[in-house]
Amino acid sequence: IFRPLIFLIRDKTTMELLKTILKMVPNLVPLFMLILSLIVGFGIIGMQLCSDDSWRAGMNPSELAELGDDFVPPFGDFVQSLLSLTTLLTIESYGTVVIPYVNTSPWLLFYFVLFLCLGVLVLLNMVIA
Repeated sequence: IFRPLIFLIRDKTTMELLKTILKMVPNLVPLFMLILSLIVGFGIIGMQLCSDDSWRAGMNPSELAELGDDFVPPFGDFVQSLLSLTTLLTIESYGTVVIPYVNTSPWLLFYFVLFLCLGVLVLLNMVIA
């Protein structure tokens, strides 16, 4: 159990790396707050834009049958919209979130593209920089 801790204490380069990371954390807090505000803002807007059940029209009947009765749509409530937007930030399985809405209303593509441009291309690259 204590081997990783002993390794950190004995290895000087790992200790230096850990100290450097801990020094960077206070500088990253405003950036993470900006990312959080982006997700919350777009989550509220997404709930308003995607609040109706028209997204079901963009899906095949077999896909709807697979969802089941307890399925909560990606923008069904506030927490689900935040989780959906966090999924979009990772660009992992964004099609499951975006495609049903864009099939019913192509104008929603601007909403999703704007979120991806601001979130992925700008803010997450600032974290890496």
